[in-house]
Amino acid sequence: MKINPYLAKNTDIDFSVFSSMIVIYLEHSLQNDTPATEIKRGVREILSMMYRIMPQNQKYIQYISTQYWTKKALEFANFDLTTPSKILKDINAKVLNEATVNSINIKKGPSKLVLEHAVPVAILAKNIIQLFQDGQSIEEYIKKNFIFVTCTKIEDKQLNDAGWQKEMPDENDTWSRYKETNIEVFDTETGNLVS
Repeated sequence: MKINPYLAKNTDIDFSVFSSMIVIYLEHSLQNDTPATEIKRGVREILSMMYRIMPQNQKYIQYISTQYWTKKALEFANFDLTTPSKILKDINAKVLNEATVNSINIKKGPSKLVLEHAVPVAILAKNIIQLFQDGQSIEEYIKKNFIFVTCTKIEDKQLNDAGWQKEMPDENDTWSRYKETNIEVFDTETGNLVS
């Protein structure tokens, strides 16, 4: 049972369709000797297409429906952070209607919230291409790493200023950029801290 009824999880997306699109694109590109920079750009465009049709991009619930939130984003949205169970109850209570979503002013103020890729798109594209060239499946990699975090605009800038916009300290740790910059990220489905 989902605790957050508006929570858009990666399981709501048919990753096999996008994985197939990427594989077809890569096969075609490699057969036609497409330059590496063009191949990376094409994979990034397909990933962008995935982002645009994800459930969390529906009007009014774009930010609320992401599973992962930074502590500051939760505070900005006035969620109760005293215990993990209170986070879950508070999120569950606040996302029930459009009026509530509008009342937390997620698009106003100096700390407005943004959706941020947990793994930068440049890293995703690079690793997808490498997996394909190694003859490995890309679908599981995409399912595991195509994750979004709701964070404040200030935290997004903090990640960028630290040099983690297109890089990661540890590509094997999805949360390494957040750990490196001391940004706490919660899984709002479980209430657990992940970074």
